[in-house]
Amino acid sequence: MEYDKQYAKTYGTGNIIAADTLPLRDKFILSQVDYRDGVSYIKGGEGAALCFRAFLKDGKDYNYFMKIFKKGYAADKIVEGSERIVVTFWASHSFRGDKQMETWPTKLSDGEHLSSSGQIGHIDFDISEVMDYKDTGASWDNIKENFDGAIENWLVNAKPGYKLYLSLGISLVVNTDWDPYAQKWNTMYCPSAPLAAGTIEIK
Repeated sequence: MEYDKQYAKTYGTGNIIAADTLPLRDKFILSQVDYRDGVSYIKGGEGAALCFRAFLKDGKDYNYFMKIFKKGYAADKIVEGSERIVVTFWASHSFRGDKQMETWPTKLSDGEHLSSSGQIGHIDFDISEVMDYKDTGASWDNIKENFDGAIENWLVNAKPGYKLYLSLGISLVVNTDWDPYAQKWNTMYCPSAPLAAGTIEIK
């Protein structure tokens, strides 16, 4: 399914934009997102909110990327129904205000090489009903449900200049080897390379 083409014209693809209200997929509103020099700006402090919309790279849909991703694994090893959309969050500063990311990502592929240092969590979505989508949006309520208070606490204490980095990909679970004692397969979580990413800065 298509989103408003003005998004791609304004922000490009392979990008994640953020605002305090959810950018509607079928209606582009320029004033809704404070976007400057490749960065989305939102407010921190009490009452702060974070919503985002991600646009998959090259304007392709999830079906396109999932087909390519699955070619890397034996079809009979992929756990049925394990396909997910995953968005990982990194923060420039800890909850206490300590700087924790010396090098900030500047291009989409950088998300493959980020360490767990600075990672504050992730959210995931069922992909089965959106395979023909070229974007994903998440409201503040969607995000809070997956973080158990962590992202709320970070935003409340965030100061101007603090940053978040969001990276979106897809994932699978595959069976690796049979455990004869437990009588079940051992499994492995397999994430893809980033399909969209973006920086959010507190203003």
